[in-house]
Amino acid sequence: MITIEECEEVFEELKSDGIDISKPLCWIFSFADENKRALEKLADDLQKQGFKFRSIEQTTDENNKLTDYLMLNVSINKIYTPVSLYNQNNAFDVMADEMDLHLYYGFNCEP
Repeated sequence: MITIEECEEVFEELKSDGIDISKPLCWIFSFADENKRALEKLADDLQKQGFKFRSIEQTTDENNKLTDYLMLNVSINKIYTPVSLYNQNNAFDVMADEMDLHLYYGFNCEP
């Protein structure tokens, strides 16, 4: 689970890199599971909430060998605060649990 402190650190790093966090940024959220259909359903559900489908890709392990898991990546251009990003991550954790997905992997930001 992603902590509020981790979200605050992300925002501090963005600010120190000169990124204007008061404007919408491209946020990418990732989910992992073995079931492609489950990830496709989640992608459809999230698109209805304004997220953009980016990809479903097979994952690799630390030795760069393919695993049984697929990674769904969705994005949204949005203004988040550390608190709203933390809440979004918690909602995605719950969503992944309710859909019985392997895990909500986390987020990244492309300024």
